[in-house]
Amino acid sequence: MNIPSPAACLVKVRNRLFPGFIAAAILLVSLASCPVTGAEAKLEKPAGESFFKGHRLTTFLDQETHRMRIELDEREIATKDDVTEIGKPTSQDLVSSLLYVIRVKTTSACGTFFIVRVPVSFDPGKSEVLPDFSACNSLVTTQTVKHDGWASWSAVSHRDDLATAQIALIQDEKLVRREVRAPLCLFVAAPQGDCIEAIVAEAAGYGERGTPTGVGTFGDQKIATFLNRSTGKATLELNGRVLRTFNNVQEFYLSSVDGANQFGLFAFFLKPEKDCATRPLLFFATKESQPEVNMDFGKCTKQMIRQTRTNGNVVEWSGIAYHLGDPQGYIASVIDHKLSTRRSLLPGCMMEPDQAIMQNCVQQALSVQGN
Repeated sequence: MNIPSPAACLVKVRNRLFPGFIAAAILLVSLASCPVTGAEAKLEKPAGESFFKGHRLTTFLDQETHRMRIELDEREIATKDDVTEIGKPTSQDLVSSLLYVIRVKTTSACGTFFIVRVPVSFDPGKSEVLPDFSACNSLVTTQTVKHDGWASWSAVSHRDDLATAQIALIQDEKLVRREVRAPLCLFVAAPQGDCIEAIVAEAAGYGERGTPTGVGTFGDQKIATFLNRSTGKATLELNGRVLRTFNNVQEFYLSSVDGANQFGLFAFFLKPEKDCATRPLLFFATKESQPEVNMDFGKCTKQMIRQTRTNGNVVEWSGIAYHLGDPQGYIASVIDHKLSTRRSLLPGCMMEPDQAIMQNCVQQALSVQGN
């Protein structure tokens, strides 16, 4: 007895012509009588799902074939065979991109990671997948650094019986993998932050500059900050060249970029090891001008409020650096493409945490004359 295949049976049923409701009823009965093979009856099961900022990442696992699929917004972006288990996807907001990390267990009992990066200006063809990171490596350390308008992420993977370590990082807006020599500091019970940062810096080719702590642009001008925690040296670069260096630094990063493409105002946070912090400013009046640098702005302040006002093509900026409890603060303004700074007595509302950020209090502070 010849049993027709499901596809042939379906074609045969479709070719029958019946009018109206009778056709529908006979079609259902006929389809029910069609054989279904094991391969076509098998259903692929969703293994995990993550909704994040308008995007949906879903993982699927076929328990019979051990094949894994990853979909982003219902579009397949990666597959892998010999998979027995898929962990729940985790997500991170990295300002200019979204990052998903998926832990996978294989039939050989090895653990591995799939890392997916999605640019904020999402184009389905531009999502990136880094497959099989840290394959069979049991020790993985991740690190995320965030500042206002900037973030970095990296992962270091190693094993006690290997002389090298795998590094995953985002460099030049791309997800990349590197392999470096594993230093001794990586094999202690809990590697310190400066050890991890040194490994990532070596993998990225930053060397003595240490790890990046901020990147910003104005026109063709590119500003980048670096900090080497092991040496305490901080570096400020303009277009790939060293503009300033600082020694004995505990913290240094680019905190904000303002100007709405009319001018470039870069603000930094600099904390020496044995002194209070300052908020250096670097200013480009136009895209063709040379930078002005003010290293002493906002000395010993903990907070900074910024505001930009636009009237047609005219852009004005102001900032207030202050410390709660100190009536003296710092005011910076950009008017007519000119940067001015002053130290000023602040209104009483600036001493109250819930009042200092209110618009009317900020306007009172900006209207006070400096001294």
